[in-house]
Amino acid sequence: MDKLRNYTGFLWWIPFLLVFCTVFATGNALDNGVVSGKYFWFYGSMAPVALVCAILPWYPACSFRFRWGDWAVVSFALLVYASAFLFNQAPLNRNKLMIFTLLLALYFAFRLVLSARIRYTEQVFCFIFVLTGLGQAVAGLLQLYGFTVSNHSLFRITGSFYNPGPYAGYLSVIFPMALSLGLTIRGKDIVSRFLQIGGWITVVAILLVLPAAMSRASWIAAVSGSLVVVFIFLSGKYHFGEYLHKYKKTIIFALSALLILCCFLSAGMYYLKKDSADGRFLMWKVSAGAVGKHPLGVGLGNFSGAYGDAQADYLSGEQASETERTVAGSPEYAFNEYLQIAVESGIAATLLFVSILLLNIRYALQKKKTGILGSLTAISVFSLFSYPFSVLPFLIVLFFLLATCTTGETQEKKSSRKISSGISAVIVLLTVYCLADRVPTYNSYKKWNEVKVYYNVGMYREASAHYSAIYPGLCDQVTFLFEYAQSLSKSGRYQESNEIVQHALHMSCDPMFYNIMGRNEQALKAYDRAEAAYIRAARIVPNRLYPHYLLAKLYEETGQTVKALQEAEIVQTKEPRVESMAIEEMRQEMEKIIQPKSTF
Repeated sequence: MDKLRNYTGFLWWIPFLLVFCTVFATGNALDNGVVSGKYFWFYGSMAPVALVCAILPWYPACSFRFRWGDWAVVSFALLVYASAFLFNQAPLNRNKLMIFTLLLALYFAFRLVLSARIRYTEQVFCFIFVLTGLGQAVAGLLQLYGFTVSNHSLFRITGSFYNPGPYAGYLSVIFPMALSLGLTIRGKDIVSRFLQIGGWITVVAILLVLPAAMSRASWIAAVSGSLVVVFIFLSGKYHFGEYLHKYKKTIIFALSALLILCCFLSAGMYYLKKDSADGRFLMWKVSAGAVGKHPLGVGLGNFSGAYGDAQADYLSGEQASETERTVAGSPEYAFNEYLQIAVESGIAATLLFVSILLLNIRYALQKKKTGILGSLTAISVFSLFSYPFSVLPFLIVLFFLLATCTTGETQEKKSSRKISSGISAVIVLLTVYCLADRVPTYNSYKKWNEVKVYYNVGMYREASAHYSAIYPGLCDQVTFLFEYAQSLSKSGRYQESNEIVQHALHMSCDPMFYNIMGRNEQALKAYDRAEAAYIRAARIVPNRLYPHYLLAKLYEETGQTVKALQEAEIVQTKEPRVESMAIEEMRQEMEKIIQPKSTF
C-alpha cells in the first residue's frame, strides 16, 4: 500500500499544477485577455482541485487538523465578507468576491493535500512554483531581445503580465525560493540534484532579466527575501554568537557602513523616478485619510471610488502642496496592499492580515522552511510598494505559502475523518457555487470582445444595445462601464448613462466618469449639476485640463463670460503632465474664447 501511495502521488499534484500555471494563461477570445484569461483559467482549474479534495479525506494518511493559522484565515475572510455585505453601501463587486472565495477554498485544498503526507508533495509544489518563475524569466528575455512582443505597447518586457511592475514582482517573490533550492538542498539522489540544479538555473535567469524591468519595489523585495535565505543558511553553518563577540567593533562598523549605503541607494532610487515616488507618497497619504473616513471598509473592489472622494477633498484644501497637485493621478490601487486592505475591508481586517503573515513567518522559522520564508518575506515587502494582491497569480502564491507554513510534518496527530470530510465538502460547495456564478460572466466577456467593434468605430446605438444585454455579467468591470456609459451618452440616452456612471464611481476614481456625467447634465440643460460634475473632475486630478475645457464651454453656453475666460486661461497657461495633440486642439478652441473678450 505504501509503495502504491508513493507511485500514485503525482496524480494528486496535477490539478494544483494547473492552478500554478494560471500565471501563463491568456484569453484571446476575451476582452483584455491577459488579465481576464487568468481569471477563467483559474476558475476552470479549481474544478479538478475540488474533485481531488472530495477524495482526499478517504486517503489513509490524511492528517488535517485546524491550527491557529487556519482560524486566522477564516476570521479574516469573515471580516472581508462583513465589509462587503454589511458595511458596504456600494453594489457588490462579484468578480472580486468570487475570486476571494475560490482562493479561500484553494487555501484549504493546499492544506488537505499537504496534510495527506504524500511523498515529495511540498518539494514538488515549491519546484513547480520555481519553474513558473523560470518560464517567466525566459519569456522576458525573449521579449527583451526582440524574439517575441510584450503585452503592452509602451513596455518592451512584461512576461505574461500586462506591464513590467507585476512581472518583476512575481520574479522577486520566486527568487528567494530558487536561491534556497540551490543553497540548502542536500543529497545525492536524482530528485535532490534535479531540485538544486533547477534552483540555480532559475536564479541566473532571473538575475539576467530582473534589472531590465526597472522596478524598484521588486529589487527591494528580492533582496529582502534573499537576505533571509542567506542568513538562515549561514547561521546553520557558522556560530554567529562567537563571531559577534570576537569581532564586535568590526561588525558594528560594517553594519554602519551598510546603513549609510542603504540611505544613498534609497535616495538614488527615489531620484531615479522622482515623480513616480512623489505620486506614491500622495497615494499613501490619501489612502490613510480614506481609512479614517471608512474604518469598517468600503467593500472588496471599491478602493478606487473611496480614494477618489478622499483625494478630491484633500487636494481642494489648503494643506495640499503644488507638487501633490501636479503628481496626482486616478489610481486603481493604493500601491500599498496593507492600506488597500484597510480601505476595502477595514482596520481590523488589516491588523488580522498582518498577524497572519507574522504567525506564518514564525511557523516557517520553527520548521526551517527557508525558501517558503524567503518568498513570504519578499511578497510581504513587495506589498508595501505595489499592488500584488490585485493580480491573481500573486494571490495564488500567497495562499500557497500560507498553507505550506501552517502545514508541517510533525504538526499534529492524525485527524478524524469527519474534520477532513467537512473541509472537503465546504471546498466542493464553494467551488461549485463560484463556477456556476462565473459561467454567465465568461459568456459576457466573449460577447463583449465580439461587439466592442461597434464602440470602437463609433456606432454607439448598436454598441449600447449589445452592452445592455451583457451588463448583468460585467457590471463590476470599470472599462466596460465606461464604454457603456459613453455609448448611452453618445446615443442621447443621458439619464441612463448617468445611472451607469453613478454605479461605476463606486469602483473608480477616473475623472472621465464625472466628465461624462457633466456632459449628460449639460445636454439635459441641468447646468448646475453639470458644473458640479466638472468641478469634481477637476478636483480629483488637478493637473488635467479637460475638465477646465468643459467648464469653459459650459460657461460660454450659459453666458457666464467672466468664468468662461478664467477657465480658458487655465487651459492656456496650466502645464499638463504630458503634452498631446488633444491639448493643443483644446488650447486653440480656448483662444476663440479669450481673443474676443480681450479685443472687447
